[in-house]
Amino acid sequence: KQIDIRATADDGPDAQTYINGYVSPEREYLQLDIQGRGTYIDFMHSFTESFLSNISGHAHGDVRLSGPLSTLQLTGQLIVDGYATVAPLGTTYTLRGDTVLFIPDEIELHRVPVYDKYDNTAYLIGGIHHQNLTNLTFDLAVDTDNLLAYDFSSFGDQSFYGTVFAAGNVAIQGRPGRVTIDCNVTPQKNTVFT
Repeated sequence: KQIDIRATADDGPDAQTYINGYVSPEREYLQLDIQGRGTYIDFMHSFTESFLSNISGHAHGDVRLSGPLSTLQLTGQLIVDGYATVAPLGTTYTLRGDTVLFIPDEIELHRVPVYDKYDNTAYLIGGIHHQNLTNLTFDLAVDTDNLLAYDFSSFGDQSFYGTVFAAGNVAIQGRPGRVTIDCNVTPQKNTVFT
């Protein structure tokens, strides 16, 4: 009346994921304890595909996927090293050993430093919200004194292009299919906008 699971996802010497737990079809319940030891974070793309692309990196830590099959929750924390591209801005940002917290119905970021390709720093605060891993929304805030905030080298399909270094605050909100990016920033040295 229960399927016990003890598994290892082996993606190479520095990327293992250990999964222990069970699925009970009779009780319609699942509990999986997941230990990330270099686990690839590419799965995060499904949470953030409306505004992030090219997500790559590794995570270390422990999370638990559990609950009735109709109301699953993900809890725990991971330490993440990786990068992601904010497609509408043409910029790629890096995380270095930063903590991501999973609580019921939310993935939280508490003043996580992010770095642009020139090693300028910004701080990311906010969360990705969900209802039992469905109906995703997000509210993120970025605070910086100087960060590469926009980076396109030609017009493409746009009416402008440029490289913008900015100081100020940015709010990113939305859900799959709809993203709002509100900026209150001041251009910094080396900004070129055409």
